[in-house]
Amino acid sequence: MQLKPILTLFLLSCVGAVSAQNLLRWKETTPANIHLPEEIKAYKARGKIDGDTITAYYTSTDISGGNLVFFPLYSEKNKKPEQYFSNSPDDILLMTNGGFFGADVSYSLVMNSTETLAPNIRAVVRPHNNENYTYYPTRSAFGVSAQLQPEATWVYTLPGNDVTYSYPLPAPNTLSALPLPQPSDTFPSGGNIWQVSEAIGGGPLLIKDSTIITNFEPELFYDDIIATKAPRTAIGRTSAGEIINLVVDGRQSHSKGVTLPTLAKILLDLGCTEAINLDGGGSSVMMIGESIVNEPSDGNTRSIPSVVAIKKAQIYDTHNPAHFRLVQPADSVAAGFGPSKSLVLESGNTAFYFLPQLKPAKYRISFYLHDDHSLTETDSLAIFVWRKGIPSDTFLIDQNRYGKGFFIAGEQWLSSQDSLELVNIGAGKKAIVDAVRLIKKASGKPEIDFVPKTYGRLHTKGDTIKLVTQAISKMEERPISRFMVYESDGASKNMFLEKSFDPTTAYLDSFTYVVQKMQGSINLTAYVADVLNDSAGISYTINIDDSPPLIRPGRESVLAGSVGDSLKLILMMEAAKESRPLKAVEIFRSYGAQEERMDSIPVNGLSDTLSYVYVLSEADKNGVTLSAKIKDIAGYSNTWSYRFLPVTNIQSFNKDSYKIWYDERNDILQIDAQKPAPEKYNIIITNISGSILKRSQKSDILPYTLDMKDLTAGFYVITIKSKSGIYSQKFVKVN
Repeated sequence: MQLKPILTLFLLSCVGAVSAQNLLRWKETTPANIHLPEEIKAYKARGKIDGDTITAYYTSTDISGGNLVFFPLYSEKNKKPEQYFSNSPDDILLMTNGGFFGADVSYSLVMNSTETLAPNIRAVVRPHNNENYTYYPTRSAFGVSAQLQPEATWVYTLPGNDVTYSYPLPAPNTLSALPLPQPSDTFPSGGNIWQVSEAIGGGPLLIKDSTIITNFEPELFYDDIIATKAPRTAIGRTSAGEIINLVVDGRQSHSKGVTLPTLAKILLDLGCTEAINLDGGGSSVMMIGESIVNEPSDGNTRSIPSVVAIKKAQIYDTHNPAHFRLVQPADSVAAGFGPSKSLVLESGNTAFYFLPQLKPAKYRISFYLHDDHSLTETDSLAIFVWRKGIPSDTFLIDQNRYGKGFFIAGEQWLSSQDSLELVNIGAGKKAIVDAVRLIKKASGKPEIDFVPKTYGRLHTKGDTIKLVTQAISKMEERPISRFMVYESDGASKNMFLEKSFDPTTAYLDSFTYVVQKMQGSINLTAYVADVLNDSAGISYTINIDDSPPLIRPGRESVLAGSVGDSLKLILMMEAAKESRPLKAVEIFRSYGAQEERMDSIPVNGLSDTLSYVYVLSEADKNGVTLSAKIKDIAGYSNTWSYRFLPVTNIQSFNKDSYKIWYDERNDILQIDAQKPAPEKYNIIITNISGSILKRSQKSDILPYTLDMKDLTAGFYVITIKSKSGIYSQKFVKVN
């Protein structure tokens, strides 16, 4: 079936649009101790939009000089933004969260070095006429080309080959119609392979051609994502090619958040000609350097699969003799990158790039190519990577395949001791030589792990833990020279162990730790540092099991009697852990605030049963509390207490005389009155907090019983009410 060209994209002209610029007063600001290059400006604003207080942050970055790069980062396991930064703290200048996700799965495109690490979600299930169907949205993304030109557009990554196509208009999806075909190289019309090296996905597209988009339905986002006032993150470009990163706080008293239409208006007022929405809500975060400048709505940062970073890049150009040398003279042609022209490398000629002060790490190597010339470019430009005077790798480049811009040659571990050699091995052809750009892809920091891998478990006081660590250096130029272990309990961090040794590329060590705390947790973090003082660490969490030993009375206990009678406590005790056997049980008696230790009896093993006899005396006639406290060898303890009221004729203020006791063996409460009055008696059983558990009514009180089997063990109060007065007495149910 042939599809008719039914798509009409609804756009709202910026003429007459409600401006946010007059409502948000932007002030240039940079966190303390953070130095940003002149190409980056940071701003903060507070104001009111639609009657709500708003706090927002944005940065403007000029990437045209090549020394700054838009660089999405991706992790297969979600990480906090601070963790992304800590992996490359010396070259990440600013960062925001990236696209959408669920669990550890990214739902948004992440492209790095032309490689698709994650696609925009390819299919969604939506209802149509009360039935669910699979739709294929062309959602939006923001990328930067080899010519350092940012672009926001609609894209779709084809399954199978992971080639991402961009489209001038999205697939015209609508839930009022059945699904359209899956996007391809021919649908929607006008699609082309997206020529960008880095990209981040999200959606919906907010601004295109300096105009706000108002119809978000083709990208198939839920309405609440669009219309709810929430924290927001967005990215866009200006007409000058500057990248705008914007974060709006939300769901807080200082900032309620904004809807997507309002977000688009803010971006338009900031000069954006194109912009897309990224993930928001609790994910919204902006970091400048290591500082979090906004206030995430969750109270802290969220673990996410992608971030958008602006990173430093190293430029080595042909005009600087410290960076570049020709074996034979070369002509120049056309305008080059930066202050110098492009050079023509004749067949057989060689050029060298030197890398002074380059920090050892893994770098992406890109070469600038200018297409404003009429040369026959070589398809055989050889690039030799020299590491410490020894050739370690070779790339062959066909310059005919590339247009103007930085084309990627490959990736390589490099340091200041290394160099790049370019040789034109194409017979009768010419090569273009210009600036080289190096972007750090991976830190040269060492790696460390536990052997075997472990990240913590449950321990208890007195446990001895032995951990074995192994570390390797990724680069010979960065051998390991120090080993450290820190212990922290959240409130403090202390050095536990430190060793220095002769630099080595591999290190194996072990240490033991005896748990001293009785509760909470402890983090042990082992670090190795290389000769550049860069470190890597791995943590082991000790979660302390503070479960106390168990103690309870046995059913054979005798817990009723009069003055002169003997109480018999059958105490059943059990250790909480095999590593913590029982030590002793102490018996206490107390009258009010006064407590007296009666006895201390050793117990053994992981479980024990003890019989203890206590004779009621005159001192106990108004009540006595007996307590048994069990301790284990680590000092953990638990206490069982019983408040005993001797059986006696207690006369209430209404002159009635009651006798009340709990028959533990038969699990009943016995009630008797010597002089019952001819009136109604309400009998109420409550717990200690006063909640009514049982209620009964009698016309007189003779020997009377209440079944207690449906009550759990614990303390209770019986209350007898009549017109003459109220009488209450406490009792305990054992089992």
